[in-house]
Amino acid sequence: MSDPTPLYESVSHSFLELTKAAGALNAVSDALGYAVSDIDEGLKRLNLGLNTWVRISYYGPDYPGDSSYLIEELGYAKLNSRWGISLRKRRGEENDPEGTEEIETWPFNEAPRALRLKAIDKIPDLLRRLAEDASKAAAELQVRLVDAQSVAAVISPPKLAGDVATRKSGFRVKGVTATQPQATEGVPLSPDKETTGISGRWTDAPTLAKLADALKGSKP
Repeated sequence: MSDPTPLYESVSHSFLELTKAAGALNAVSDALGYAVSDIDEGLKRLNLGLNTWVRISYYGPDYPGDSSYLIEELGYAKLNSRWGISLRKRRGEENDPEGTEEIETWPFNEAPRALRLKAIDKIPDLLRRLAEDASKAAAELQVRLVDAQSVAAVISPPKLAGDVATRKSGFRVKGVTATQPQATEGVPLSPDKETTGISGRWTDAPTLAKLADALKGSKP
C-alpha cells in the first residue's frame, strides 16, 4: 500500500498556492469594478442618453459548413431603467437571412469575469465613440431645432398693430379653454375670415392647415 502523505502534502501545497492566487485575482477584479463605477458616475453626470457599442472580439465559424459566430462588445446602454457601462455577447448565423441573434447583456460589474478582463483595453475606444456619437446627435438636434423654431413662428406670429382677430367658426381642444375675440370699437368682426381658438389665442384656420403641412414635412 502506497504512502498517502506525499499526495496529501502535494494537494495541500497546491491548494495554498491557489488560495493566494484567488485572493490576488479577487482584489484586482474588485479594484477594476470600483474604477469602472467611477467612470460610470462621470458618464451619468453628462446625461448622454446614447446607446453606443464597440467590439471586443469576434469568433467566426470553426469548420467548413459552420456559419455560427460570436461577438463580444463593450458599450454604454440602458439596462433595467439605468444607464451604465455594459457588456454583451451576440450569437448568430452568418447565413441567416433574417439576421436573428441571441443576445446576452450585463451591467459591467455583473458580467463574467473573463469578459470584464478582456474589455479593459476597450474602455478608451468606448469613450471616443461616445464623443463621436454625441457630436453627431448634437448636429442632428440642431437641424430639428430649426424645424421646431419654424413651427413656433407659424403658431405665434408677430402681432401687427391694429390687427383684429376674427372668428367665423372654430373647434374645441380637449383641456383648453378658448375665449371669444372681442371687436375693437369701430371695427366690426369680419364674418368672412375663419379663425380657430387655442389657449386663448385665435389663429386663422388656413394658417393651421399650413402648420399641419409643416409638421408632416418635418417628420424624419
